[in-house]
Amino acid sequence: MGRPALFGRPGRRVPLWPGALAVLFTGACAAGGRPLPVPLAIPEGGGLPAREVLLEIGRKQPYDPNPGASDRAIVQDGIELTIEPQDGAYRQSESRLRQGAVVAEMRNHSQQPVPRFALEPGGRSFWVVYRKGSSWFSAFIADSKDNKLDRFDVPTTIHVPTRAWRQSIAQWQLGGILERTRPGGGMMAESELQPWVTCMELGCCRPGL
Repeated sequence: MGRPALFGRPGRRVPLWPGALAVLFTGACAAGGRPLPVPLAIPEGGGLPAREVLLEIGRKQPYDPNPGASDRAIVQDGIELTIEPQDGAYRQSESRLRQGAVVAEMRNHSQQPVPRFALEPGGRSFWVVYRKGSSWFSAFIADSKDNKLDRFDVPTTIHVPTRAWRQSIAQWQLGGILERTRPGGGMMAESELQPWVTCMELGCCRPGL
């Protein structure tokens, strides 16, 4: 879970351009130009700012749409989604992430709602990671006047990579039952695709959906 799983996933994928893996793992992009996520100023004791504040922050932040940093896939039943990481999320310290941050945006390319990610048909939502007490959580906020799809307090796991990230990456990854179905007999999981993002310098976030 500490590293992105780039291969062996089902569904139609957007192909990586030549040299994309080199960009991901050699740090071709300089960190200096990557703005950190705007902290959410979560009040003492937990809780999130008002919905309007979350939307304002989410809409103003830059996200990386480039294939290899972002990921587009059919996640279930013909529903095609894109996830784009906040451009500087990989530079956050743990203490900064504790304040809460919008770490990615999601886009729905289908005409069906996706409630688990707060996505209206053809809509967009923002993925927020925050901490309450000793536990990490995610929220998914629909970029819409309608808040009925918003989700809060989704338990979230932070995994530690083997080295610091060099750019923000977001992916749809498999989770569930492990089978030996990768080329060469490697292990992969078989279930619905779930979101994953580099949310701080030494951690990646994945919600327990």
